[in-house]
Amino acid sequence: MGVRDLVIVSPQVNYLVPVEVLLDANGRSLGERFAICYESSALRFVNAPPPERTRRVARGWRAILVSANAGASSVPNRPALLWASTEIADLRARLGSPLVLEGSSASEARLRALEQDGALGQTDLLHIVSHGHASDAWGSEVWLALAEYDGSTLRPSERDGLLELGDLDRWNVPTRLVVLSSCWGGGNAAMHSEGAMGLGPGLVHAGARSVINCVLPVDDAASLRFMDYFYAALFEPRARPCSIADALREARVKLRDYRAPDGSQPYRHPKFWGGFVLLGDAG
Repeated sequence: MGVRDLVIVSPQVNYLVPVEVLLDANGRSLGERFAICYESSALRFVNAPPPERTRRVARGWRAILVSANAGASSVPNRPALLWASTEIADLRARLGSPLVLEGSSASEARLRALEQDGALGQTDLLHIVSHGHASDAWGSEVWLALAEYDGSTLRPSERDGLLELGDLDRWNVPTRLVVLSSCWGGGNAAMHSEGAMGLGPGLVHAGARSVINCVLPVDDAASLRFMDYFYAALFEPRARPCSIADALREARVKLRDYRAPDGSQPYRHPKFWGGFVLLGDAG
């Protein structure tokens, strides 16, 4: 039929089972067949600004890159993010002069300050690597661990090092693209009227034009390779610029088909490549 793009308009689709991992009658995944994006409502889809079909070269993108491994290492029962710094370094090499926040700089306080002075809104790309958490149906237990987080389950102040869903209610982030390289950025619970309760949807409501988040647990090494494939496709010079949705599709296929030196395909299972999904503008 010649259909290449699939826009899913439903608050309930994609709850824990990404459409990308479903198979057609021929056994081919929908994530390979289509460039897919999600909208939470038909009204939002109709009123959205026209999709961006052109873009500047990679080195023209204004970017903020956050590697919150310091705080992430304090998350109970979660391994350290061994490849977080490499993921940021690889992306930094593709861009001109991004603002890079690592170690103590990858903090809730710094992000809050950047939002308040408008810097996040003037950014084309915000990429955050961290541990994520989602365990409550009402969204009150949805967060990313930033530098200040010390592993405490008691959070007595707003400066606890956790970027929470409630924080985004007060944010204005008209950023072009936000990428949450973390587990459960899309949440793991949903409401019938509002859809998934996660940071990804929260950032869309805060004004971000496009948000990539993961609706499943994510493997650190797999995420590193996935993001490398994604940004290579997004920023590679082409006669027709690659859309964000198309770049995600290419990254899924390349990670799934990756062969290790011993000939094995360690990322063949959909849990490695099917969890990263795009909310908002597919452009």
